[in-house]
Amino acid sequence: MSTSKRPVAYVVTHHPRTTQTFITAEIEELRRRGHRVEVFALNQPGPGQIRTDADRLEVASTTYLKAAGIAVVLGSLRRAIGASPIGFTRTACRAVRSAGTDARRMLWRLFHFVEAVLVWDRCRDHGIAVVHAHFGQSPSTVAWLATSLGRSSGSGPTELVVTVHCGSEIEDVAETIPELKARDATAIVAVSDHTRSQLMRHVPAELWNRLRVIRCGIDLSDFRFQPRPLHDIPTVLFVGRLATVKGTSLLIDAVARLRAAGRSVRLEIVGGGPLEGELRRRAEGLDWVDFMGELHPAQVRERLVEADIFCLPSLDEGIPVSIMEAMAVGTPVVATAVAGVPELAIDRRTALVVPAGNADELSIALDRLLDDPELVERLRNAARERVELLHDASSNLSELIALLAGPGT
Repeated sequence: MSTSKRPVAYVVTHHPRTTQTFITAEIEELRRRGHRVEVFALNQPGPGQIRTDADRLEVASTTYLKAAGIAVVLGSLRRAIGASPIGFTRTACRAVRSAGTDARRMLWRLFHFVEAVLVWDRCRDHGIAVVHAHFGQSPSTVAWLATSLGRSSGSGPTELVVTVHCGSEIEDVAETIPELKARDATAIVAVSDHTRSQLMRHVPAELWNRLRVIRCGIDLSDFRFQPRPLHDIPTVLFVGRLATVKGTSLLIDAVARLRAAGRSVRLEIVGGGPLEGELRRRAEGLDWVDFMGELHPAQVRERLVEADIFCLPSLDEGIPVSIMEAMAVGTPVVATAVAGVPELAIDRRTALVVPAGNADELSIALDRLLDDPELVERLRNAARERVELLHDASSNLSELIALLAGPGT
């Protein structure tokens, strides 16, 4: 097989997952360019994640590490020991040592090591040298140990690339060990300058040249710019995982303030997650809140086009793809000044940006957009230009794929 078409392994938390379309886009583009991609997911898809024939095909071709049967695990362990008893032992010891003196963390590292052996085994069978992990927590630990085993044993994968989306992924450095991963990695990819700066806090300066910024992107041909006037009863749209970090409850409070001030405005909430039940209970009796559940990406695009304002009141983020998508179709954005968001959502230039955790400021920003069509027009035009400049998938994916699969891809 030529080096330009070499195979690649991905290690992720779940696959497929509607909130991780950026991962699916990378995998699809690699395959479109002729590369074999083996996908390893720690967890099986949750309820409602499998909606299309394409999803079912992805499930059939994905190795779910936590679901591996005991016979499969024992077989992989036996082959790893047989390939290199010394390499196996060195890597297992390295996994344990990386946990420090915390007994619970040692146990989890051993679980990660067993999962890594499964990755190593399949990669060795398919001649895969490079493993790409998304997220700085468990997926990258498994990938790190799989490539460590490859180097120690003299067979299997040896090249590690990790993509980190936001600083919170690595804030527990004893758990996420960013320095050890950076020392072994070909590159640690950050999706924003802010994320790279957080990595720099925990990685020695001599390794900073391994920290690369490659931004997530969207296929702009799927997101046609469609500016339009406000509806008679405007809709504010939220798209994201229903978890505390997304600040969705603050958005409900902000829209409630607008309603109390006499604004006829509705709120659509797209997504699912651990906070969904609590949010639904909180919104009982509020006929202006609609919970749409998790939608397929094509349905999300429809909601973005129909919405009058997109609002993401997050308390922590990387750079959300949902903001890129909203800006691309011409929906004005209200966002919070967290992490890498201001690199795309620039206050009063491409969006209205407010302090995180403040429902009053959210309400004021939403109210301003509802009252000022000239501001909306200015923001939406500049936002589309910004997305085209920084988040065009055709160029961003080429940069990532060249890193993973070699130049000329």
